[in-house]
Amino acid sequence: MPPKSEQRATIQDIARAAQVSPATVSLVLNRKGNISENTRTKIWKIAEEMQFVPNSIARALRRGRTFSLGVVVNHLQNHFFTSVFSGIERVTDAQGFTILVSQTHDDVNKERSQVQLLTERGVDGLILFPCSQEWSHVDTVVQRFGLPTVLIGNYFENKEYLSFVADNWSGACKAVQHLIALARQPIIHMAGPPTQTMCLIRRRAFESTISENFPEISTSERIFPVAALTPAEGYRVMAQILEHYCPPVSLFVINDDTALGVLRLCADRGLRIPEDVALIGFSDIPTLSTLSIPLSTVRIPGEAMGEKAATTLIESIKSGKPPLPMRVELPVELILRGSTNLPAARGPLGNSSDGR
Repeated sequence: MPPKSEQRATIQDIARAAQVSPATVSLVLNRKGNISENTRTKIWKIAEEMQFVPNSIARALRRGRTFSLGVVVNHLQNHFFTSVFSGIERVTDAQGFTILVSQTHDDVNKERSQVQLLTERGVDGLILFPCSQEWSHVDTVVQRFGLPTVLIGNYFENKEYLSFVADNWSGACKAVQHLIALARQPIIHMAGPPTQTMCLIRRRAFESTISENFPEISTSERIFPVAALTPAEGYRVMAQILEHYCPPVSLFVINDDTALGVLRLCADRGLRIPEDVALIGFSDIPTLSTLSIPLSTVRIPGEAMGEKAATTLIESIKSGKPPLPMRVELPVELILRGSTNLPAARGPLGNSSDGR
């Protein structure tokens, strides 16, 4: 059982509840040692339930303002964050703040530890790109430690924080409607992890738009998920798609980084873009227009997203008032380039090579 509310939880309390040694608890809380993932998760869960405050966080809270922001993203190599960081940096430079950056690799346990680590370092506020719908560790730093926090890119469906996100529904609908107009069928969605709301909304928009135009089609047969938003996953899943469907096909890909892997697979197999594979991504990362076949995409205002997140966060830090919990959707824009440069003409859906 957790200790009484007026008592501060100790490592010994957590150890008794988890039925492990205090040394094991200490290793987990300090992110050290060869401890099993199940044990780590169990200890962190108990520590949160007991409202355990590490000494390092207590010291950071006593130090006062450090004029630094923590930024946690899923993958630093994700090109979209280049523009987001530019927006954040423009604001922090003007306001005299520094940035501490970490990445989670879409691992919620690593996200939890990175959030704690940045809190221990004494950051004045946190900008987080959540990799899942798990929010208890975020609530800990917001509610217990009073750390102003802003979300970007994704949001939590069952817990409201100030979140700056793209208008994913509108963007995905525009992308799919464009592919429908090309009459280059079947239309397939390379979907992202459903634990991320931006991926879930883009998938729902794909399903809705296809169902409205072609009610006889089972959309589940036209969706191929990737495990991560990376070129390697795009390459792998495109190979799967070609096992089910013969070109020509049209693809709405979850994001541009994943689409780069699709382009590489097509080049390796001698498939023509857009004659064999018409392709559209999402984000409008830098250099897309300079590719040998420029990629059509949905442009997210990444710099504006970073600017708004950093500006609001610093205003909250200076005022001492927490950010107002709400979701702010930034408008997106359909950008058409060579990867979908086909004559627009509405036509029937084609059939897959396996009879779909």
